[in-house]
Amino acid sequence: EELRQRKLKDLQEDIRERQVAVFKAAKELEEQLAEEEKALKEAEEAKERANWQASQADQDIKNLGVRGMDATGRKKLGVGTMVKQFLRRKAGTRDDPEELQMVSTIKKRMKVKGGQVEAIRAIKFTVGSAETDEFTAKQSKLQAEGMPFFRRIQREIGLHDQIVIWVEKTVDQDEF
Repeated sequence: EELRQRKLKDLQEDIRERQVAVFKAAKELEEQLAEEEKALKEAEEAKERANWQASQADQDIKNLGVRGMDATGRKKLGVGTMVKQFLRRKAGTRDDPEELQMVSTIKKRMKVKGGQVEAIRAIKFTVGSAETDEFTAKQSKLQAEGMPFFRRIQREIGLHDQIVIWVEKTVDQDEF
Protein backbone atom coordinates (compact mmCIF):
# COMPACT_ATOMS: atom_id res chain seq x y z
CA GLU A 1 0.00 0.00 0.00
CA GLU A 2 2.87 2.35 0.67
CA LEU A 3 4.14 1.70 -2.80
CA ARG A 4 0.71 2.47 -4.15
CA GLN A 5 0.60 5.76 -2.21
CA ARG A 6 4.02 6.74 -3.54
CA LYS A 7 3.00 5.96 -7.12
CA LEU A 8 -0.18 7.97 -6.62
CA LYS A 9 1.78 10.95 -5.29
CA ASP A 10 4.27 10.68 -8.17
CA LEU A 11 1.42 10.59 -10.68
CA GLN A 12 -0.30 13.57 -9.03
CA GLU A 13 2.97 15.51 -9.04
CA ASP A 14 3.54 14.57 -12.69
CA ILE A 15 0.01 15.70 -13.55
CA ARG A 16 0.59 19.04 -11.78
CA GLU A 17 3.88 19.56 -13.63
CA ARG A 18 2.18 18.78 -16.92
CA GLN A 19 -0.70 21.14 -16.07
CA VAL A 20 1.82 23.91 -15.25
CA ALA A 21 3.67 23.19 -18.50
CA VAL A 22 0.38 23.28 -20.46
CA PHE A 23 -0.60 26.51 -18.71
CA LYS A 24 2.80 28.10 -19.54
CA ALA A 25 2.55 26.92 -23.16
CA ALA A 26 -1.00 28.31 -23.41
CA LYS A 27 0.20 31.63 -21.98
CA GLU A 28 3.11 31.78 -24.46
CA LEU A 29 0.75 30.98 -27.35
CA GLU A 30 -1.62 33.75 -26.25
CA GLU A 31 1.28 36.21 -26.16
CA GLN A 32 2.45 35.13 -29.63
CA LEU A 33 -1.08 35.43 -31.00
CA ALA A 34 -1.42 38.89 -29.44
CA GLU A 35 1.89 39.98 -31.02
CA GLU A 36 0.89 38.59 -34.44
CA GLU A 37 -2.51 40.27 -34.18
CA LYS A 38 -0.84 43.56 -33.28
CA ALA A 39 1.57 43.22 -36.24
CA LEU A 40 -1.33 42.43 -38.59
CA LYS A 41 -3.30 45.41 -37.28
CA GLU A 42 -0.31 47.74 -37.79
CA ALA A 43 0.22 46.39 -41.30
CA GLU A 44 -3.47 46.91 -42.09
CA GLU A 45 -3.33 50.48 -40.76
CA ALA A 46 -0.22 51.19 -42.82
CA LYS A 47 -1.94 49.76 -45.89
CA GLU A 48 -5.02 51.90 -45.24
CA ARG A 49 -2.83 55.01 -44.84
CA ALA A 50 -1.02 54.24 -48.10
CA ASN A 51 -4.32 53.65 -49.90
CA TRP A 52 -5.74 56.85 -48.46
CA GLN A 53 -2.69 58.82 -49.58
CA ALA A 54 -2.84 57.28 -53.05
CA SER A 55 -6.57 57.98 -53.38
CA GLN A 56 -6.02 61.52 -52.11
CA ALA A 57 -3.28 62.05 -54.71
CA ASP A 58 -5.57 60.65 -57.43
CA GLN A 59 -8.36 62.95 -56.28
CA ASP A 60 -6.00 65.94 -56.32
CA ILE A 61 -4.92 65.11 -59.86
CA LYS A 62 -8.56 64.73 -60.93
CA ASN A 63 -9.37 68.11 -59.40
CA LEU A 64 -6.77 69.88 -61.53
CA GLY A 65 -8.33 72.36 -63.88
CA VAL A 66 -7.00 74.72 -66.51
CA ARG A 67 -7.97 77.97 -64.82
CA GLY A 68 -6.69 79.75 -61.66
CA MET A 69 -6.28 78.52 -58.11
CA ASP A 70 -8.90 78.57 -55.35
CA ALA A 71 -8.40 79.59 -51.70
CA THR A 72 -7.09 76.16 -50.66
CA GLY A 73 -4.25 76.29 -53.19
CA ARG A 74 -5.89 73.81 -55.52
CA LYS A 75 -6.67 74.61 -59.10
CA LYS A 76 -10.16 75.85 -59.77
CA LEU A 77 -12.24 73.89 -62.22
CA GLY A 78 -13.42 75.88 -65.19
CA VAL A 79 -16.98 75.62 -66.44
CA GLY A 80 -15.84 73.77 -69.55
CA THR A 81 -13.84 71.30 -67.47
CA MET A 82 -16.80 70.65 -65.18
CA VAL A 83 -19.09 70.06 -68.18
CA LYS A 84 -16.59 67.63 -69.73
CA GLN A 85 -16.25 65.75 -66.44
CA PHE A 86 -20.04 65.58 -66.07
CA LEU A 87 -20.46 64.23 -69.60
CA ARG A 88 -17.70 61.66 -69.07
CA ARG A 89 -19.29 60.48 -65.83
CA LYS A 90 -22.70 60.29 -67.48
CA ALA A 91 -21.24 58.28 -70.37
CA GLY A 92 -19.61 55.95 -67.86
CA THR A 93 -16.03 56.89 -68.68
CA ARG A 94 -13.68 58.08 -65.99
CA ASP A 95 -11.15 60.88 -66.12
CA ASP A 96 -7.75 59.28 -66.38
CA PRO A 97 -5.56 61.31 -63.99
CA GLU A 98 -2.41 60.47 -65.93
CA GLU A 99 -3.97 61.63 -69.20
CA LEU A 100 -5.26 64.85 -67.62
CA GLN A 101 -1.85 65.61 -66.17
CA MET A 102 -0.15 64.85 -69.48
CA VAL A 103 -2.46 67.23 -71.39
CA SER A 104 -1.92 69.95 -68.78
CA THR A 105 1.86 69.54 -68.96
CA ILE A 106 1.89 69.66 -72.76
CA LYS A 107 -0.19 72.84 -72.75
CA LYS A 108 2.09 74.49 -70.20
CA ARG A 109 5.33 73.44 -71.88
CA MET A 110 4.36 74.31 -75.43
CA LYS A 111 2.55 77.50 -74.42
CA VAL A 112 -0.40 76.73 -76.64
CA LYS A 113 -2.48 79.84 -77.25
CA GLY A 114 -5.73 79.23 -79.03
CA GLY A 115 -4.33 76.22 -80.84
CA GLN A 116 -1.31 78.14 -82.15
CA VAL A 117 2.29 77.84 -81.00
CA GLU A 118 4.61 80.83 -80.76
CA ALA A 119 7.88 80.65 -82.66
CA ILE A 120 10.82 83.00 -83.25
CA ARG A 121 10.57 84.91 -86.54
CA ALA A 122 13.79 86.94 -86.29
CA ILE A 123 16.78 87.54 -84.02
CA LYS A 124 18.62 90.86 -83.69
CA PHE A 125 21.77 91.84 -81.76
CA THR A 126 22.59 95.32 -80.45
CA VAL A 127 26.11 96.31 -79.36
CA GLY A 128 26.75 99.10 -76.89
CA SER A 129 24.39 100.98 -74.64
CA ALA A 130 23.65 103.77 -77.17
CA GLU A 131 22.47 101.36 -79.87
CA THR A 132 20.54 99.34 -77.26
CA ASP A 133 18.74 102.44 -75.93
CA GLU A 134 17.85 103.60 -79.46
CA PHE A 135 16.56 100.13 -80.41
CA THR A 136 14.57 99.89 -77.14
CA ALA A 137 12.81 103.20 -77.89
CA LYS A 138 12.00 102.08 -81.44
CA GLN A 139 10.55 98.74 -80.22
CA SER A 140 8.46 100.46 -77.52
CA LYS A 141 6.96 102.70 -80.20
CA LEU A 142 6.18 99.69 -82.46
CA GLN A 143 4.59 97.83 -79.53
CA ALA A 144 2.40 100.84 -78.67
CA GLU A 145 1.20 101.00 -82.29
CA GLY A 146 0.34 97.31 -82.30
CA MET A 147 2.98 96.47 -84.87
CA PRO A 148 5.33 93.46 -84.71
CA PHE A 149 8.22 94.22 -82.35
CA PHE A 150 11.34 92.64 -80.91
CA ARG A 151 11.48 91.54 -77.27
CA ARG A 152 14.67 91.82 -75.25
CA ILE A 153 16.25 88.65 -73.84
CA GLN A 154 17.18 89.33 -70.21
CA ARG A 155 20.68 87.88 -70.31
CA GLU A 156 23.35 89.96 -72.00
CA ILE A 157 26.51 88.68 -73.61
CA GLY A 158 29.92 90.26 -74.06
CA LEU A 159 32.70 91.15 -71.68
CA HIS A 160 33.71 94.69 -72.67
CA ASP A 161 30.69 95.98 -74.59
CA GLN A 162 27.02 95.46 -73.87
CA ILE A 163 25.61 92.96 -76.36
CA VAL A 164 21.85 92.37 -76.14
CA ILE A 165 19.86 89.70 -77.95
CA TRP A 166 16.39 90.60 -79.28
CA VAL A 167 13.78 88.18 -80.67
CA GLU A 168 10.64 88.74 -82.70
CA LYS A 169 7.99 86.11 -82.12
CA THR A 170 5.17 85.01 -84.41
CA VAL A 171 2.23 82.60 -84.45
CA ASP A 172 2.01 82.49 -88.26
CA GLN A 173 2.57 78.85 -89.28
CA ASP A 174 4.04 79.86 -92.68
CA GLU A 175 6.98 81.66 -91.08
CA PHE A 176 8.21 78.78 -88.90
